Amino acid sequence: MLHKKELPVCPVATIIGLIGNKWKLFIIRDLLTGSKRFGE
Repeated sequence: MLHKKELPVCPVATIIGLIGNKWKLFIIRDLLTGSKRFGE
């Protein structure tokens, strides 16, 4: 029988758990703040 792993209630904690890499976390943080251009 397979058991499902319970995910955290907080969506941010879920994403951090799935991604895990600190650099990816910084990229996601920047993407959440809006679009960026090369000069910004």
